[in-house]
Amino acid sequence: MKTKIDGRYVVGYDEVSKEHIVYRNGEVVFEEDNVLFVGQGYDGDVDRVIDASRCLVSPGLIDMHALMDVGIHPPLLDLGKRSGMYRPKSWVIEEGEPPVFSPDEIRAGAEHTFLSMLRSGVTTFCGITAMVFKRFNDPIWEPEIYVET
Repeated sequence: MKTKIDGRYVVGYDEVSKEHIVYRNGEVVFEEDNVLFVGQGYDGDVDRVIDASRCLVSPGLIDMHALMDVGIHPPLLDLGKRSGMYRPKSWVIEEGEPPVFSPDEIRAGAEHTFLSMLRSGVTTFCGITAMVFKRFNDPIWEPEIYVET
């Protein structure tokens, strides 16, 4: 299905100038996973049109430092610095102790974080860990949960 997105502002790459530019009242046309057109004045046929005339349309963003526990941080930042607020003692583990979070808790955190990233325009990420509360002690089964999620 060929789809056209009409955007208030569209970020695209200009092959002539070899740089990214912003098209005011621009268009993006794609079919499956192929971008066919970025710019203004597309005159070909499309199967559907998405009205994003009040939005910025841009390529997906890349998050180079995605943390699975990022959803925990905003409430803590609002509380101000107090002893034990950032790393509850029950979450800081010593070497040889069992994992802090269960697989279900890891999955729930991953779902929250992935959805938050998507809503923010992130389509690619790396650095998946929840290091803040675990001292880099990721259970061997944890990355598989992120992949499945």
